[in-house]
Amino acid sequence: MPTHGNFIPTKNDYWYFLLNWLCYGSRTHYSSTLSSKQMNLYIINEVLYDYTYGMCVIAAESLPRCEQIFMTKFAPGNIDYAKQCRQKEFNEAPIKVIENVPYEKEEVVSYVYGGG
Repeated sequence: MPTHGNFIPTKNDYWYFLLNWLCYGSRTHYSSTLSSKQMNLYIINEVLYDYTYGMCVIAAESLPRCEQIFMTKFAPGNIDYAKQCRQKEFNEAPIKVIENVPYEKEEVVSYVYGGG
């Protein structure tokens, strides 16, 4: 697992996802700044709740598009209660944005559900 100085990332730390994406996930979609689209990385904390909070990272062009990707991935189907819970999580979640990241497509980059 990558580390930075004395900092050892944990599953519930957004740096874990960022380092994981930069070290491993970026190899599949990151080629160069000349051929890649410019996306924003949305690091969404305190979502995917199951006893404790989880988090996810989404590459998208805008926050509304990020929300749409989140809801499609994590609240599929026609279960109204699940959609309401995920929508409430998204609306109340602290979101950090890293702008202008070279990335090929809009998608969920990484995620982890909370759990005990």
